[in-house]
Amino acid sequence: MKTTISAKGEIVLPAQLRGHGFMEGQFARDEANLIEYPIDVGGKGNSKLTCKLWLDSQTGLPVKRVVIWTQGEKSITLVTETYSQWELDPKLPEDTFALPK
Repeated sequence: MKTTISAKGEIVLPAQLRGHGFMEGQFARDEANLIEYPIDVGGKGNSKLTCKLWLDSQTGLPVKRVVIWTQGEKSITLVTETYSQWELDPKLPEDTFALPK
């Protein structure tokens, strides 16, 4: 099980992270829809995580995700992910997930 350390040095388990306060917006001339939400890491203080997720306006699939950590007035981008070349339900050989003998 992966854990995270909060700004106060507390251990935060993935099950403790909670997204809430979802906000929608537009981005890049309506090519993608932006959903922005805070992630509650528990504990008290002025430290927070914010996730921005861009969804393709035609397919609804993720295009980009950015996670930003803010403590007071200082913000740091922790993770930037970009997604492309989606292939949903591709045909796979039957032995793709076979365990070795």
